[in-house]
Amino acid sequence: MSSAEKTPMQSTSIARHVRTGQIITFAMVQGMILLTAILVIMQFSEPAADPANDAREPAGWGQYVLPGIVVVWTVTALIASFIVPSMIRNAALNRFHGDPDAPSSVPPPDETLPEPLARLLGADQVARIVTQAIYEGLGTVSAIFLLIDDQLGYLAASAIAVAGIASQFPSKTQIQHWLETALQNQRS
Repeated sequence: MSSAEKTPMQSTSIARHVRTGQIITFAMVQGMILLTAILVIMQFSEPAADPANDAREPAGWGQYVLPGIVVVWTVTALIASFIVPSMIRNAALNRFHGDPDAPSSVPPPDETLPEPLARLLGADQVARIVTQAIYEGLGTVSAIFLLIDDQLGYLAASAIAVAGIASQFPSKTQIQHWLETALQNQRS
């Protein structure tokens, strides 16, 4: 695809990109904590069920099904949260390295970025949001399973989810360093 055929990006800067990422991260962390808190309150505000009348009591190994699902989901989320964003960023870096319009330096955080760097930042943001969505799925499932199964252990997976979402909180220094590394690798 030649430079003339590329779709123009909305002007952006590192500072604007970081601020947008911080708002998204804050909102997702707040939403995950709120969802978990509401489901915990719902679960523990109900009157205790009489175990003799509880039709949900599984027989045999059935009591391990939901915890097993959450354990597998947690491990899968942890692995996917490293692999998927790497794939997204590497694909963007490969396109960037082949771009003849790539600049020779990264502008200061408040200046508008050249289009190749803006596209690279867009890929970084997509990678962060995908990672957050992976963790959000884990947190949602574990909070719902808590509501179903009365096991406080599910809160561990919710805590991992909140930490995973929060780990994607961007900073200007982090983004600027990533862009500078991409430019250094482009030159070598």
